[in-house]
Amino acid sequence: HHGYPLQPFFTTHPSTGVFAEFRNTLTTNHFHNGVDIPSPDGSPAYSVYNGIVTTIGTVASQGNNAYVRVQYTVNGLLKSDAYIHIAPNPLLQVGDSVHAYQTVLGNILPGLGHVHFTNGGPSGPTYMNAIRPVGGLTPYIDNYPPQIRFVKFFVDQTNTEFPNNRVSGNVDIRVHIQETSASVPGELTSSTTNNGTY
Repeated sequence: HHGYPLQPFFTTHPSTGVFAEFRNTLTTNHFHNGVDIPSPDGSPAYSVYNGIVTTIGTVASQGNNAYVRVQYTVNGLLKSDAYIHIAPNPLLQVGDSVHAYQTVLGNILPGLGHVHFTNGGPSGPTYMNAIRPVGGLTPYIDNYPPQIRFVKFFVDQTNTEFPNNRVSGNVDIRVHIQETSASVPGELTSSTTNNGTY
């Protein structure tokens, strides 16, 4: 388990985007590959593990997707996390050691109001859900129950639903869960009400 990349480190934070959430952006529809943790622009983002900086994506090269990637070992396994939407700390260089909850990796970029935290493999293509009971963000207290929109059963690799609630053979199960994962005082935002899976 690890804390949050934003202060306070060991207190539940809301999320405005979760792992596997479908983002309907019309031009680049995609499934979200991390957890968005809101905090005011300029807030410092910290490493959640002791590790080594392996990549820095600068604002000049990556724009709003500027990031720092940190590689570390847990239980003998090589892992890495990316901290995205931050202006990287200009004192950091690839190969530098970082210390959990001490090293500022960067600050949240103007107008973005969150860190996109991606738990991943050594080079990042294998992503994991950072909100998980073992090995993820701790503590994570979720006071918002999900709304199950549908659970449907289809004949394997088709768009044919099984009739009469009876299934047989190979089955594709399709689920749409809409989940409110946080609230803003007095209002809910679209970024906190579409955090389910599809």
